[in-house]
Amino acid sequence: MATHIKTTIEISDALLDEAEKLSRLGFGVADAVHLAAAARLKVDVFLSVDEKLVRRGRQNAQQFSFRVLNPVKFLEECDDAANG
Repeated sequence: MATHIKTTIEISDALLDEAEKLSRLGFGVADAVHLAAAARLKVDVFLSVDEKLVRRGRQNAQQFSFRVLNPVKFLEECDDAANG
C-alpha cells in the first residue's frame, strides 16, 4: 500500500525555474510549483481532483518521473492490483 510521508521543501530559485518551464506547457502557476516540488521529492504519484491538471499531466507525461492521477483512478488501480 502507499506510504505517507510529511516533509517540507524549500521554494528555491531552481524549483521556481522548473515551475516556470511547466507553466509554459499550460500548467497554472500554483500547479506548476506543486508539480516541480513533487518532482524534487521524487514522488511516485501526484494526486489531484483537478481534471484539467490531470489531463494536462497525462498529455505531458514525458516531463515527469511520476504519474499524475485522479485519486479515484488511483484507488481503482490499487484495488485492481490487490485483487489480481
